[in-house]
This record gives sequence, C-alpha cells and structure tokens, in this order.
Amino acid sequence: MLRIDGRVLAASVLGVFLVGAIVGFAVGGGSGQPGGPATPTDAGPGDGAAPTPTPSPVPTPTGTAVPTTAATASPTPFPTVTPTPVSTPTATATSVPTVTAEPTPTATRTPALIRRFDTAESERHLRRLINDWREDRGLEPFTNPDGTVVRKLDRMATAHSVDMADLGETVHRIDNRSSAGRYRAAELFETCQFKKSDAQYIVTPTRNRLEVLGKTYAGKSYRGPNGTRYNGNESMVAQAVFDNWRTDSVFRDRLAYANASRIGIGVETTERNEVYVTGNLCGVYGSA
Repeated sequence: MLRIDGRVLAASVLGVFLVGAIVGFAVGGGSGQPGGPATPTDAGPGDGAAPTPTPSPVPTPTGTAVPTTAATASPTPFPTVTPTPVSTPTATATSVPTVTAEPTPTATRTPALIRRFDTAESERHLRRLINDWREDRGLEPFTNPDGTVVRKLDRMATAHSVDMADLGETVHRIDNRSSAGRYRAAELFETCQFKKSDAQYIVTPTRNRLEVLGKTYAGKSYRGPNGTRYNGNESMVAQAVFDNWRTDSVFRDRLAYANASRIGIGVETTERNEVYVTGNLCGVYGSA
C-alpha cells in the first residue's frame, strides 16, 4: 500500500488552492468577489477613488490653403518672318563647239538632182586638166586612155571611190586593203612600177605612191579653202578636184612623175551630192 508523506500532501493541497484563487481573481475582474460579476461602484467625491479622465478632443489642424502662385507663361512674341524673294537663275546657253567637216556644205542654193551629173564626163574633164597641167610643166601627158591598162586602172579607181562614198571618208586603206593591195589584186603591181626620174630607185605602189584621192560637191554650195564654192556642172566638179590636187604638195608631186605614163580615174557621187574621186598612176610603156 502506497504511503504518502503528510508534508507532501499538505503542499499539494495548498498549491491547488492557490491556483484556484488566482484563476478566480482573474475571472472576477479583481472585485474581491471571486467568481462573481464585477459591479460598477458609484464613488463620490470623498470616496478617494480617482475619476477616470475623459480624453479631451485633440483639435484637428485645419490646413490653410496656401495660394499657389502659378507662373503664367507669357507668350514670347516671335518675329514675323518676311519671305525673301528668291531670284530665279536664268539659264545661259552654253555654246557647243561644232565640228566642221572639210569642206563644209552650205545650203545657200537648192541642190540639183545628182543624176544630172555624168561621172564619165567629169572623168574626161579631169583627165584633160591634168594633161594640160603636165604639158605646162614640160612633162608628157598621160596616154592611152582607152588601152587595156587604163581600163584596169579605171575599174580599180572607181571601186575605191565607191568604197569611200559608202564609208563617208577619203582614205587609202579600206577593209584592211591598202593601195598596194589593190594594185596586186588587179595584177598591176609589177606592171606599173617605174624608175623615178633623176633618182636611183623604183617607184612602186607601196606607201600609196601611185594614188591620189579627192572629194568635192556637185550641185551644192560648200565652203572651200577660198570661200564658198558651187559646182554647177561636170567641168566645175573636175576643176574643184584638180585644184585640190594641184595645191596639195604630196598629190602634186605624184601627178608630176616624169616616168608615169598612164592614169586611171574613178568618180562616185552620193545622194548627199558628195563626189569622191580616185586617181591611180602607172609607168607602163607601149601600146597597152
């Protein structure tokens, strides 16, 4: 059988009592009546009970509106823009240099129809002018205009004049064929060589030595070395070509070969009234 010490028991009872007292006081609100409701006590002025202070209302500060000075932006006056008149540049015509061909045709007269000009007649006039000039210089005239060699020379010269007319230029070499090449093609390269008078060398068709070229206009005014000129017929065309050959030192020297005996002449005209002329020389002797 469990035996409990009396001191322990007394201490336990005392602890229980103290816990109950504390709990009762807490529940009763400290009125001194354990377990009962707390009754309010009306205490008089002399009861010694301190009155409960009533809190004074705290004045709420009223915010005084501080006038805000609003900076009113005064509009800044802008200067009035006065439009400045802009001067429009005046286009000045720039002169363009004009390339002038020699001779330059000048349309001062209505051109005649080119078919009215007989190329064969111009050839005859030109041959006569050359022979007269050679005789005046003490040289033999070119002969046998109807011989075999001259006919070959005429065909060769005419073919080259046609090529120049098609090309529109007065040149010795066309389609990579030189004057010497044309003499070879006509089988006249060896035939037409001759010894130069008062010299120790043979004149051959190489370096264009046996060829003269010319260009003029028929039935159309043009500007020549001595001013405006107009060739109104075949003889005037021939004269214009001969004048150019006579005043050109290279062509003049070729026409003055003392040992040259034949000349072939070919004339070709164009729809633009241009006249292209070729002369081919030869030194053959005899009846050919």
